[in-house]
Amino acid sequence: MGISGSSSSDLYIPYGIVIDKNDNIYVADFGNNRIQKWVLGSSSGITVAGNGTNGSNSNQLDQPTAIFVDQNLNLYISDSNNNRVQYYANGALSGTTVAGTGIGGSSATQLLYSLGIWLDSNSDLYVIDRENNRVMKWAQGSSTGVLVAGGNGIGYLNTQLNSPYGIVVDETTNVMYISNFVGQSVIKWSIGASNGAFVLGSSGTSGSNSTLFNNPSGIFVDKYGTMYVADSSNHRIQMFCQNSPVGITIAGTGVAGKSPTQLTLPRAVLISILKVKTKS
Repeated sequence: MGISGSSSSDLYIPYGIVIDKNDNIYVADFGNNRIQKWVLGSSSGITVAGNGTNGSNSNQLDQPTAIFVDQNLNLYISDSNNNRVQYYANGALSGTTVAGTGIGGSSATQLLYSLGIWLDSNSDLYVIDRENNRVMKWAQGSSTGVLVAGGNGIGYLNTQLNSPYGIVVDETTNVMYISNFVGQSVIKWSIGASNGAFVLGSSGTSGSNSTLFNNPSGIFVDKYGTMYVADSSNHRIQMFCQNSPVGITIAGTGVAGKSPTQLTLPRAVLISILKVKTKS
C-alpha cells in the first residue's frame, strides 16, 4: 500500500475512479498507461484497457485520466496526452476514438489534453478540454463537438474556465458542475447558457479554510445534491451540503502523507452506496 509499481496489484499515479453496477472498481492508472479493474473483494487488478506502454495505437493509452462506465459495462476513457476519448466495448482489447482526433488543437473536432468526462442518458459525451479552457459535447456518432461551456480564453470571469478538471452533469436540472483547477472554484453552468455562476470556492483565490480550495480536481454530486470535491493541493476531500458554500472535511488531514488518515494530492472522488444484505 502506498508503493508505486506496474504489477497487477500496484498503481502508478492513479487518477480517475468509477464503480460499475456490479460494484467492480475501475482506476485510471495514469503512470502505467492502463485502466485497471478490481473485482469486488480482489487484491489485484485486471488490465481492461491499454497495454502498459504509452502510445497512440488503438490498444494503447497515453496518460489516461478519467473513466466513465455505462450500464452495458462499456468504457469511455479520457486519453489525455493523445488528445482523444477512447471507447472500449465490454471485453474489447482495443478502443475506438469517439471524441478528438488524436492531434491536439482547438477546432471543433479536436481536444487539447482532455480530462473529466460524462456520458448522459442520450449517450451524449461531455469532455473537459483543459488546455482550451472549455467543455465540448459530442453527440453519439458525431465526429465534431459542440461548445457548451467556456471557450472564451483562460480567466476568472463567469464566462470563462481556468484549467477545468472535473465535470458532473445533472440532467434533472439541465446543468453542469465544473471544477476549475487553477481558478480555485466550482462553477454551475446551465446547458445552453453563455455563462455560469460560481457556487463553491472563490474565483482566483486559493486557501485552506472551509470555503476555499487549493486546486480542486474531481467532483461528485449525490442524489441529495451534496457535492464532494477532491481539494488536491490541500490533500483533502471536502463535502458541501446543497446550497452551502462551507465545506466539511471528510477525508484527509490537510497534510500530505501515507497514513490511513492522510491523502496526497487526491484527484478524484466517488461516493458508493453501501449495500447491506440481511437474513430474512
